Amino acid sequence: IVAIDDGWGILVFGLSMATLGWVIGSDAELALLHAIWELGGAILLGAAIGLPAAWLTGRLRPGEPTQIEAIALILLLAGFSSSLGVSALLASMVAGSLVANLSHHHTRSFREIEHIEWPFLVFFFVLSGASIDLYQANDAILLTLAYITLRLGGRVLGGYLSTLVADHRGNKLPRDIGLALTPQAGVAIGMALLAAERFPEFHDVILPVVVASTIIFELVGPVLVRRVLR
Repeated sequence: IVAIDDGWGILVFGLSMATLGWVIGSDAELALLHAIWELGGAILLGAAIGLPAAWLTGRLRPGEPTQIEAIALILLLAGFSSSLGVSALLASMVAGSLVANLSHHHTRSFREIEHIEWPFLVFFFVLSGASIDLYQANDAILLTLAYITLRLGGRVLGGYLSTLVADHRGNKLPRDIGLALTPQAGVAIGMALLAAERFPEFHDVILPVVVASTIIFELVGPVLVRRVLR
C-alpha cells in the first residue's frame, strides 16, 4: 500500500509541477510535454535498467549478489535520470519493483543496500534541514497547519472509503486504516527538494512546510499506526 501510495504521489506530483509551470509560465504545450517525458521517460528508464538488473542479480557471483551490484544499479538510475531529465524517484521505484518481482535473489540484493543505507539517509535529512531558513519559517505556519489538516483528512477519508470497498468484497479492515499511512519521510522531502529547485521563488515556503510536517508526522505517525494495527 505504501509503495502504491508513493507511486501515485510521484505521478500526481509530476502533473502538478507541469500545471504550476503552465500557470506561472506562458508555454502550456511545453510544460505538458515536459511532464509526459519526466514521468513516461522515468518508467521507460526504470524498465530498461530494472529488467537486466533482475536477470543479472546474483549471477555475477553465483547465488550471492554483492554490494557492487546494488550500488551500480542505484548509480545508473541516478546518473541516467539526471542526464535525461526524468524523475529519479519514479525510475527507481519501477526498477526496484521489477527486481523484487522478477529476480530469484531479490531479498539478498535489498539486504545489501540496507547494510549501507543509513549514512546516506542521515546525510539526506541533514541537507534537507539545512535548506530551511528558520527566520522565515514563521511565514509558513498557517500553510503548515493547513497541510497537516488536509493530509490527515485525506488519509482518514481514503481509508474509510477503502474499508467500504473491502466490506463489499467480504474483507474486514479497521475503519481508521487510513491513519496507518500517516508517517511521512523520504519521498515527500525528495519531492519538496525537486519542487524548490524547479521553482526557487517558492523555496522558502515549500521546504519549511514539508520538513516541519514531516517531523510532526514522524512523531505522531508510529503511535497512530500502532493504534490501528493492534
